[in-house]
Amino acid sequence: MDIREKYRERAIQFANEWKSEFPNVSDHNIEMMVSIMATRDKTSYPGGGFVEAVCANDLVGAVTRADSDNIKVIKLLALTHKQCYL
Repeated sequence: MDIREKYRERAIQFANEWKSEFPNVSDHNIEMMVSIMATRDKTSYPGGGFVEAVCANDLVGAVTRADSDNIKVIKLLALTHKQCYL
């Protein structure tokens, strides 16, 4: 199992831990969570502008780059950066 698969399993578990607050986490959101963890840990290719903004703790950059799906769970994505580890 490669690192991104491990991140994906952990992202799904983390999203389930927050299911009461975020009941509709999409596959796209999970992929963003994986990208955030991989970018933060420098274990895979870096994410795009939105992921870079989340990892840099750049609120304006993250909010203005978020698509309509990610903006709904921006708190979960920020929490992923700070609290979701393998």
